[in-house]
Amino acid sequence: MDNLFDIYRQKTPSSESLFKRAREVMPGGISHNVHFFPPYPFFLKRAKGSKIWDVDGNEYVDLWMGHYTHILGHHPDVIVEAVQRQAKEGIHWGIVFEKQVEWAELIQELVPSAEMVRFCCSGTEATMYAVRLARAYTGKKIILKIAGGWHGANADLTVGIKAPYEKEESLGLFPELRQYTKIIFFNDPSKSLEIIEQNKKDLAGIILEPVIGEGGFIPATTEYLKVLRSETDRLGALLIFDEV
Repeated sequence: MDNLFDIYRQKTPSSESLFKRAREVMPGGISHNVHFFPPYPFFLKRAKGSKIWDVDGNEYVDLWMGHYTHILGHHPDVIVEAVQRQAKEGIHWGIVFEKQVEWAELIQELVPSAEMVRFCCSGTEATMYAVRLARAYTGKKIILKIAGGWHGANADLTVGIKAPYEKEESLGLFPELRQYTKIIFFNDPSKSLEIIEQNKKDLAGIILEPVIGEGGFIPATTEYLKVLRSETDRLGALLIFDEV
């Protein structure tokens, strides 16, 4: 491993220099914990299609793709042209406008189960509102989430992300949150049913990624999703899918 780090350092001196600068102005030298890996992250210069290039000119095939959002690859012409057209009219108006309505209508067309659409600024904000909605709608408190599931940095769901799952995920979280956010086990209907039964009287909702990311890019089985759908319907709780 040390030899690999030595090779990496030889190939990325500009990234190492930038990381030292970054640590002087940003906690840990990064803006998101997932961006760090030892001995330091490489810093990007440009991207196109499936490729990215760092500040030292090294080329990589990108399997991360902007937190999985760049389904057309980096810098596709069709997106660049659309952004340029809109930039001439204005950006971040802070007021509702027609394209929001058009986009919501298109989402409904593509995802027929999306009866209503609310745009949020981040995944963390979206899941925060989803949990709040589940509790408001049901009048209950408990949220079940998948062991190993990641739903952003909101405090309600910063539970059971990394094994051992009973360990606190971060300083600054209230231990009392564990009374209201509990874990179930992915693709394990019998164990999940047992935990659902234990919490049924105060169950507001179940949240999961249909393809669990932080836990290993594993798709949920059809059987498992049907079990969760059936149980939440039976108990009047909400089933929340968190997808990027």
